[in-house]
Amino acid sequence: MNSIITKKYNMKIKTILRERFNYPFPDLISPFANRLQEITDNQWIDGELRDLIPASTREKYKRTKTGFMFARWWPKTQSFERFLPLGRFMLWSMYNDDMYEMATPAEVRNAQRLSIAILKGETGPEESLLPLGYQLDAIRREFMYFIPSTSIDRFADTLNEYFDGVEMEVLYKKNRIFPSIGNLLNIRVRNLMICAFIETIEIQNEVTLPEDIYRHPTIKKTLPSHYQNYRILQ
Repeated sequence: MNSIITKKYNMKIKTILRERFNYPFPDLISPFANRLQEITDNQWIDGELRDLIPASTREKYKRTKTGFMFARWWPKTQSFERFLPLGRFMLWSMYNDDMYEMATPAEVRNAQRLSIAILKGETGPEESLLPLGYQLDAIRREFMYFIPSTSIDRFADTLNEYFDGVEMEVLYKKNRIFPSIGNLLNIRVRNLMICAFIETIEIQNEVTLPEDIYRHPTIKKTLPSHYQNYRILQ
């Protein structure tokens, strides 16, 4: 009986996706996708990250094809030189998520403090002892070719929010309770790195607006800032 219900449910979902789900934007992908994926697989996953990632995990990341993912995120990036650090950031975001999704709140806070310090040039990867510290340092240095330090600091601030979201998530896991809808949205908008990825559009568009525009409340209003249940859990 359950198998029949499941089959009918799956058929209904497929019908909805086919007939009612409309994506209004063009299906674009960067012409650099294949080239970026080759570098991701050979230079980064099997090269720079080889000693950090077991062989089975490296194969999983290759199948994920983070190079193609970013080729769809920012398909209009005009040069491969600008595209390269964006692809490195995409790979870092995937591996960093896996590294800390089952961590303790204290471990997340430590990674947060050191990661932001590296991105802001306040400490080096050697001193931080972070497994992915060298990747963060490379992201910072490569971003600096294309955007000013104020933009990199703003990017780092959004990753600070990301780590806040990761900590919220592990606190709920630790206490084995579900967040409210409001706090779930708080968590998801942070731990998906939405704002961090949005900040990188400067590299694609080759335009940096005045800092007061980026930090204007109207621009930042999409990021919730209510921590009530999160603070109670602490």
